Amino acid sequence: MDALVLDFCQTEEKYHNLDAYHPEVELTIDEKIEFAMKALDKLPDNPQKPSLKWGFKVSKIDIFLDGVDPDRIPLKYVPILLDH
Repeated sequence: MDALVLDFCQTEEKYHNLDAYHPEVELTIDEKIEFAMKALDKLPDNPQKPSLKWGFKVSKIDIFLDGVDPDRIPLKYVPILLDH
């Protein structure tokens, strides 16, 4: 999972959804939530933060999380959500 998150944070590519960033790996909904939360936590440390690419990636994470039932998001991710 950490390698997928690192690739997502470092890539210059822009895709229309989070699944497109790792097409070779099929994730369950819980793994997708974990991926989104770890990426959201990692992106602020990325030197591209002020760029449009950073904003584009954060928007893809937001779009994904907006479609997830809030009850599916583990409580351990609440601090990450509160920071963003």
